[in-house]
Amino acid sequence: MRPLLDPDRALALLLEAAPGPRPQRRPAADALGRILLEPVIAVVAQPPFDKAMMDGFAVRCADAGRRVDCLGEVAAGSVPGAQVSPGHVVEIMTGAPCPTGTEAVVQVEETKRENGRVKLPDVIKEHQHIQIEASVCRPGDEVLPLGGVVSSVGLATAVAVGVAEVVVADAPSMTVITTGSELLAPNGPLGPAQIYNSNGPMLQAMAIRSGVEDVSTIHAEDTRKSLSGAIESADQAEIVVLTGGVSMGRYDLVPQTLGDLGWEQIFHKVRQKPGKPLLVAKKGERLAFGLPGTPLGSHFGFHRYVVAAIRKRLGLCGKRPRHSGSLAEALCLKNGRTLFRLARAVRDGGGWLILPLEWNGSSDLVGPASANCYVRLEPGEHDLDAGAELMFEFVDGTVEAAFE
Repeated sequence: MRPLLDPDRALALLLEAAPGPRPQRRPAADALGRILLEPVIAVVAQPPFDKAMMDGFAVRCADAGRRVDCLGEVAAGSVPGAQVSPGHVVEIMTGAPCPTGTEAVVQVEETKRENGRVKLPDVIKEHQHIQIEASVCRPGDEVLPLGGVVSSVGLATAVAVGVAEVVVADAPSMTVITTGSELLAPNGPLGPAQIYNSNGPMLQAMAIRSGVEDVSTIHAEDTRKSLSGAIESADQAEIVVLTGGVSMGRYDLVPQTLGDLGWEQIFHKVRQKPGKPLLVAKKGERLAFGLPGTPLGSHFGFHRYVVAAIRKRLGLCGKRPRHSGSLAEALCLKNGRTLFRLARAVRDGGGWLILPLEWNGSSDLVGPASANCYVRLEPGEHDLDAGAELMFEFVDGTVEAAFE
């Protein structure tokens, strides 16, 4: 019997086989969260004209302390008509271009209107409340670097400097294939020996949360014909994720069926709990994952391995950020494989407190339903006191994960 693969070696083999970023040109406004594969270069200056930064009056500095006449106004989006000349001002709104002759902008609250004239303050500094043309950037300046993540501010920056489209790493397409004649879609009463198909919606949600935009789901019965048809119908998907049928039973048909269809196995079975029967295969640059049918085995396989492949394709680090926390209560465990156990991490001052959750095997969804992280424990006996330090990874989809 082939020895089980170490989980870290399994992850390394996957990342060696997983394809990296592929460029895609898309509207800047639709690139949130993507990695830039080309820097963003300004097309227009910022600002493109001398811009008023306050509501008030465009003035000459020599008129400080004087009563002057107002020749008109200029609003944001309009072209100035009047000029600023000695003894005269132009009323101006925030964001409007400064008229010719403007040396400063005086806030409206620093002025007084007296008999139709405007009394200016005694001190006026040159260029006050004016953003000078091209003072932020000039055409040709790099405003967002290669490899940066497009944030909401970043996409606004690209649009502001005249860049309508950016080149980013595209997201892989995915098909999730659930297997098992016992599974029923959650829209009808259960028959004898049936269970609801919870893996399908769970994995679809995890895919979307991880950055996949095109994800479809298919269900296959426990027959070679049904399974082969499902896999072949997913021929446009760059990542195929199957749940169930990857162990050693009579109806565990996924390994043989993938092989018959030309998929090359990278590894099968990992020394981990949950998710020991995990299978990964490739066909060209496409990847197939055979995840256990148990809900937590399926969840963990996607969390650790499928998401790593997605992240590499998106240009992100394949390995997740890890954090340290203190155990909230004593924990005694004995495990022969590397254990990845769902838990809940909560803020405790400046650190994290880890709360163990009920664990009734990899089919139990109720006990760990409030989990937001995985803790890792190496094989062996563990007699951990409250306060023991543990490493953990946030689960995608939690508030804490969004703010890592």
